[in-house]
Amino acid sequence: MGLDRAWPAVLLIVLAIVASVAIGVGAERRDRARAQALARRALDVLLYVLLPIVVLTNVGRLDVTAGVAAGIGLAYVTVILVSLTAWLITRRMRLPGPQAGATIVTAMLANTGYLGIPLAGVLLGPSAVPAAVAFDLVVSLPMLYLGGFGVAAALGADAGESPAARLRAFLTRNLALPAAVTGLLLPTGFFTDGVVDASHVLVLLIAPLGFFALGVTLTGESQDGELDLPPAVTPPVAVAVLLRNAVAPLLFLALSTLVADVPDAFFVAAAMPCGLNALTAAHGYGLDAQIVSAAIAWSTVLALIGAAIAGAILT
Repeated sequence: MGLDRAWPAVLLIVLAIVASVAIGVGAERRDRARAQALARRALDVLLYVLLPIVVLTNVGRLDVTAGVAAGIGLAYVTVILVSLTAWLITRRMRLPGPQAGATIVTAMLANTGYLGIPLAGVLLGPSAVPAAVAFDLVVSLPMLYLGGFGVAAALGADAGESPAARLRAFLTRNLALPAAVTGLLLPTGFFTDGVVDASHVLVLLIAPLGFFALGVTLTGESQDGELDLPPAVTPPVAVAVLLRNAVAPLLFLALSTLVADVPDAFFVAAAMPCGLNALTAAHGYGLDAQIVSAAIAWSTVLALIGAAIAGAILT
């Protein structure tokens, strides 16, 4: 697909994001209680239904070649270093657990799925999509249901008081983890191509549901129910956005100089904004939703501007 014909796809992605957020904002303003209930239900669907199904049906289809293995290793080093940096900064800032967890999780998780994969196809061509999918499934999803949910369970306000209670919350609210293990244990051909293709349709539902919840959260967490546009850039939000949008891609770029033939799609994935699933982790374990929603909003805008500039350069 040429860039001249692919840009309508980027436009559709942007319009879908804007429309979903706008619907969430409008719903919250019309009927706060009902909108917030719908947002919680949407996040429950993401957490307990869509994500486990997508992981279960796709993780067994992975074909990780030696050519991408080094890039995946560098991606893990990058995410771990960024997450540790966020943790150290939040300790210096003496943030309460839910705020610290929100900052760490949003810096850790990148939107490599329903934003990174289509952008890789648009900017680099269809041949880049398999590598983008591999990055999302091998790096981002494990970081979500091990790292993101683990941090949220350790620091969230709704995960319990004792370490045992937090561990129990991590295991019982994290259905993607057993889904991933099951998917790896099942034979490669257990799920037919039709089932896998159907799960890809479910992926398309994740973004509208998630950005609807984001719109509700942005409005519901703001002063007097009025949408702060742009959202307030508090110190935790600034830390998360800076680490995710600047430090992570630059660090991955620097590390990649040590390895040959890192797929170009991995650089796109490393530059993706704060992942929408950070809001799911915040909902599931009680992290600060205002920090998470503001960081997602700001980092997504900045990433889309960066994608537009990259597209203009590549055209």
